[in-house]
Amino acid sequence: MPDGNTLCLQVFDTEQLLPAPGQGALALECRVHDASTIELLTPLNHLPTWQAVTSERAVLHALGGGCRVPIAAYATVEKGILHLTALVAMPDGSKLIREQLQGEAAHAEALGEQLAEQLLQQGAAEILERSNGSSSGT
Repeated sequence: MPDGNTLCLQVFDTEQLLPAPGQGALALECRVHDASTIELLTPLNHLPTWQAVTSERAVLHALGGGCRVPIAAYATVEKGILHLTALVAMPDGSKLIREQLQGEAAHAEALGEQLAEQLLQQGAAEILERSNGSSSGT
């Protein structure tokens, strides 16, 4: 039995647990008209990460999700192809809808919107409506 000083670590793969959209991505901000700072930051932008996060956030936005809605999305980019998986679940886990797609990473936002539409067609709207109703006032 672990004592209070023992660190327990469990690594989940995305088949077991999808993260929240954009989880773990680092973002840097600067003033929009600060050309010298933008020039310094530009080399730090990792295009595949930007594309992955863009698609994940597009799923969230298209579903109308926020911090209290059970939506997960995870994307990777390999050789210019974006692989996106997303799900919507009841907070108690009684119902879960999971979908995935792939396409050209250059169309990251559209792919995220397309996957959100697939989730809605599979019944995500009902889950989202029930989840929003149960979290109001909290």
